Amino acid sequence: MTKISRYRPDQVRAKIEPLTLTPQQIKEMDESMSRFRADCIFLDSHRAEWTLKYPDRWVVVRDQKLAGYGKDLHRLFARLRKRGVDLRSAPVKFLSTKPRRLILLKVA
Repeated sequence: MTKISRYRPDQVRAKIEPLTLTPQQIKEMDESMSRFRADCIFLDSHRAEWTLKYPDRWVVVRDQKLAGYGKDLHRLFARLRKRGVDLRSAPVKFLSTKPRRLILLKVA
């Protein structure tokens, strides 16, 4: 068993609570993070193509596939939940066609 601490942001004074994870839970977390990482890489590799195909839309990736896209994020999530898509660790991105504005600060 591995013990880790959990931060509770809802408490004014942070209280550290011990959380014990079994080896199986640790394995499941590692697998989930690996899938998420792979989905993020997949999304990033298709971002330019999808921005042309789905301009100014939200996209959701699951299992290295485009799970869905839409203008309204809440409606998109509702539609995907109805189809049984697990959204807990699915990367979501808005494919904006507007250029980003960056504010650069000069540090002396």
